[in-house]
Amino acid sequence: MITIERRVWADNSRFKRFAQRIKAEHAALESTSGTKIGFRFLYGPIATLNDPNGNVVLGINPGPEADLTNRLYVPQTAYYSEDWNDSEYQSHVRAFMQAAWSFAAIDNWRKAWDESLTANLIPFRSRGFAELQEARRCVKFGCELWRDIFAEIGPRAIIAFGGPPATAILELLHDSGWRPSLLQTYPAKQPKTKAELYSFDGPRGEGRALLAPHYARGHGVRRPDLLRAMAAAIAPFLRHS
Repeated sequence: MITIERRVWADNSRFKRFAQRIKAEHAALESTSGTKIGFRFLYGPIATLNDPNGNVVLGINPGPEADLTNRLYVPQTAYYSEDWNDSEYQSHVRAFMQAAWSFAAIDNWRKAWDESLTANLIPFRSRGFAELQEARRCVKFGCELWRDIFAEIGPRAIIAFGGPPATAILELLHDSGWRPSLLQTYPAKQPKTKAELYSFDGPRGEGRALLAPHYARGHGVRRPDLLRAMAAAIAPFLRHS
């Protein structure tokens, strides 16, 4: 059943097409801003976009990593295979995803994550979202990019960290006619912030979108019981081979 579904969504040209869009916009940004701007696209293998399994994990944009070279993909999921200068965000997302794979009864969580589309809403680098050059333009580009990607890959389990990705994904779900419905909220450490779990009716059937605050600067959902509940809620919708 899963094999048949994945064949439907496979397209060997997809990565190349979207990578070209990113490179063209990157060149235009550098030209108009007059500054050097880095880029990254996938935080995992090319196959996660060309032959997607329906799992999507998104952050905001590339931050203060140890390796600042421009990269369009990496052989293994960056959240566990790279060093991001002891990033708290990296370690918390990794721990959460390990828990989600565990609830999904997956022993080899690295392999399962390597098969899942992992990236950022905005592919252009900055030390923090506030320092992003031409932020409004970059957000608009990222929203348009992922709207087109989602239309092609039909995600079933979406996990996003950070305000801009959460806002963009919720708008995207509405615009696509996938009828998002709020199921549950989980309070985060920062006052008046929370993670939200939505159901939606996508091309692959019923799906889930977990839209959570970023873990930077001590924020994010921290309570162990809430993290377990979030992981357990998203786990039944995570696909794996």
